[in-house]
Amino acid sequence: MRAERESALLVLASTHPSLESIFDRSAETHVVQQEPARRPTIELVDLRNEPGGALFSQRLVTAMREAVERKAGILLFLNRRGYARTLVCRDCGWMPRCPTCAVALAYSREAGNLACRYCGRVDVLPQFCPLCRASRLNSVGDGTERVELEARRLFPQAKIARLDGDRLRHAAAARDIWEGVWSGSWDILIGTQALFQREPLPRRGLVGILQADSGLHVPDFRAAERTYQLLDEAVSFAQPASEGGRVILQTRLPAHHAVQAVLSAEPRRFYDEELAARRLLNYPPVCRLAALSASGRDLREVVTAATRWKICLEESIGGEDSLTVLGPVPTIGMASRGRYRHQILVKGIDRALLCRRIQESVEKMESEYRKGEIKFVVDIDPVEMG
Repeated sequence: MRAERESALLVLASTHPSLESIFDRSAETHVVQQEPARRPTIELVDLRNEPGGALFSQRLVTAMREAVERKAGILLFLNRRGYARTLVCRDCGWMPRCPTCAVALAYSREAGNLACRYCGRVDVLPQFCPLCRASRLNSVGDGTERVELEARRLFPQAKIARLDGDRLRHAAAARDIWEGVWSGSWDILIGTQALFQREPLPRRGLVGILQADSGLHVPDFRAAERTYQLLDEAVSFAQPASEGGRVILQTRLPAHHAVQAVLSAEPRRFYDEELAARRLLNYPPVCRLAALSASGRDLREVVTAATRWKICLEESIGGEDSLTVLGPVPTIGMASRGRYRHQILVKGIDRALLCRRIQESVEKMESEYRKGEIKFVVDIDPVEMG
């Protein structure tokens, strides 16, 4: 916006440009091709053919054993911290959920508790199911804590470190881990996307991507795009194939275009297929998107205001087919800091028309509610949707 107002040249650079940037017809795009010689050997393992519950495939275990023996360095990537995604009762299927955010509480074996990744709520571990009183509570969805325990069981002599949000919370511990990463003192490094927070790390002889499809199940239309970016970043940690660099990518969705694009080292393959999916579902960059939220301390008032806002929008749109209104729905973490929040999505082709109709509706809604009673927020072209 500033470049447009001041008639300035705007240069955007990214290793992983967004679909909006790639297919921006008004932009002049220059692509710097990656050197094929710098790519490692990438092998695909279909987890559907592995024993149920196996965290490491047999091929990955064999490769890790060889890498440990020749001290080539190993990186195990899994973008989920904690021991497990949550607990579940084997008898009735009960799952501990955050009463505020309505999401499953993550299980941390190290901390010995259940925690909400959205609002930070922490609960003690239940001794039995509160619904059926059974004591058979199983963990589901692996996290980096479990990866570390399994790696220590398989390779008790190896030096192993875990780098995730939980370990980086304390400055002293984080400093020691980063220093060990740079000095190469760890035989096996286990990490999440926290690995990408700093400048590129020293390359490893073996990179194991444990569950390449885990990010595809997030309720966000950009889930495939973010998954592709993370997978490509993880692959970049491996040494070139000429130096023995090897990547073993484990997944239950081997045919997904994000996985296939990483295997073939063809970014355009991902972008073209993802654009086709976005066009089919009418999501950016095919259309413009606006996220509207109504929040307040009284849940009933918030629901009423959000519903009234949707009606107001639909009335102002009238017969304009270029605008679509979805919702309202409660958001994840909807009672953050004591405030409930419901969200509406508005899709449109014409950005000016979209903004004009939303502005008119906001002015009308704010005139109907006392200041501070209900807060109306508009996010044009939102980035975070999950």
